[in-house]
Amino acid sequence: MKPIIAFAACALALLAASAALADPASPAGDWQGVISARGTRAAIHIEQTASGAFVGDIDLPDNGIRDFPLDQVTLQDGVLAFSYRGGTRRFEGRWDEAAGAWVGRFQTPNSGIDMAWTAGFLGLPVVDGLDGRWEGVMSQGGVQTRVILRVDTDEHGTWALLDLPHLVEIGIPVNPLTRQGDAVAFTAPAAGLGFQGALDPAAGTLKGTFGAPGSGAPLELVRNDDGEPRRPQTPTAPWPYRTEEISIANAAADVRLGCTLTLPQGPGSHAVAILLSGTAAQDRDEEMVGHRPFLVLADHLARNGVGALRCDDRGVGASTGVFRTSMLPDFADDVEASMDVLQARPDVGKIGLIGHSEGGIVASMVAAERADAAFVVQVAGPGVPVYDLLLKQGEETSRARGLPEAMIEQQSALRRAVYDIVRAAETPEAGAAEVEIFLVSVGLPRETAQGEAAFATRPDMQRILKVDPAAWLAQVSAPVLAIVGSKDTQVPAPQNLPGLRAALAGNPDATVLELPDLNHLMQTARTGAIGEYYEIEETMAPLALATISTWLAERGFARATP
Repeated sequence: MKPIIAFAACALALLAASAALADPASPAGDWQGVISARGTRAAIHIEQTASGAFVGDIDLPDNGIRDFPLDQVTLQDGVLAFSYRGGTRRFEGRWDEAAGAWVGRFQTPNSGIDMAWTAGFLGLPVVDGLDGRWEGVMSQGGVQTRVILRVDTDEHGTWALLDLPHLVEIGIPVNPLTRQGDAVAFTAPAAGLGFQGALDPAAGTLKGTFGAPGSGAPLELVRNDDGEPRRPQTPTAPWPYRTEEISIANAAADVRLGCTLTLPQGPGSHAVAILLSGTAAQDRDEEMVGHRPFLVLADHLARNGVGALRCDDRGVGASTGVFRTSMLPDFADDVEASMDVLQARPDVGKIGLIGHSEGGIVASMVAAERADAAFVVQVAGPGVPVYDLLLKQGEETSRARGLPEAMIEQQSALRRAVYDIVRAAETPEAGAAEVEIFLVSVGLPRETAQGEAAFATRPDMQRILKVDPAAWLAQVSAPVLAIVGSKDTQVPAPQNLPGLRAALAGNPDATVLELPDLNHLMQTARTGAIGEYYEIEETMAPLALATISTWLAERGFARATP
């Protein structure tokens, strides 16, 4: 858990275990246990500071998590309690002399389990000779997919993570990773993917077959320890503005959001933009493939006289709640709760909304209902019904990856058929069954069809397929800026710009712009393909940043900073 010499770590772990058994009054030391019915392994390291307080961190090797800080480690009246991720994961228990362990209950937002923390150092198998970064490109069916394997050995053993940048999937846990002689194999259960091949130590390569069971393709991974893309725009302290960690309570939903408020220097009140992330569960920085767009945007706004509030999505980071069952109205409720909290602060003036992608829809929903929303900025927000958007999105992303037109048309027809089933289904369960039957009828293996059906009929899908963002946007009376990149393949400009302009035709202060050469993340792009998000070092183009801050300044929302 701490970067120390392995031999010393083992010795210290043994000492800690002995001390814990001898002195159960103190939880200081290394402890291990299983925290889910699926067998998720965990290790905690707890230390006692000079003041007597306890601090610690947790490792979850099956989830690829190391050294994640624990919150509020306490020992009161014999009860050991700690949490992480803003209290959304919590343990409480007592020392059991007979078991030689801290015995209690580990609770998550969705479930709980009775478990025990036993003294000792969590040991993972050590796999020699594979530490480093391995990169390759797999070609299958005319599609190229970049594959990256990251391997690192520390005092716990060998950790491995799989990155699929073209699919915007980073840090997929690998378990197990094995080596017998030069034969190497690994599996990423969460992705349903695996590799079997051979190591050539002299050439620094792993050659074999990679993919889902029964559908693998040849892959050569080359050791490339210098290949990690830079992220030069990520700001680092000290900053010329104020930052504050705050908590936002949405009492009606029993949800608490962990947030960062950024304010320019200087007395008085400042306009603040609430930043709203796009599709999928994301943290307050909207982190994706190593980029942190909202951190970069908040930094730019603060340097230009505008504050920003950015929050972890429900169930992410320091926020409570469950993301997968939450829908657009739930996110809108969270935004309204955030506005209410900010309005009570004397250092906050007017409050506006900046939404990226799906976050732009949420921004319009809130601003259509609340006259106190001072402005709306849509960054790559859609202007057509989501049903039409997703069909076009599928075509354009496939086209950017180089798929043949015949295959794109075939995929689009299948996608349309699935969406039609989902929209018409009386319940998600009925929709899932019908989608599965359809996909099996067109040749998909039943197991694959079940997985695709479950994804296509997740709780929010039926509702979002019926959403027309323009209906809300047309009701917004506040000033609106809508920007779309000319190389955006997820919200294509030719499809969405006319809808945005039509929806905002009645707004006297609406600006709709197409920004040249920018993709869905507002990066300067070559093709706009999703796989480029990872490869491009730029997090957010200066053109996009300046367009937003200049538009805000022209409307009096920015204050000069000292």
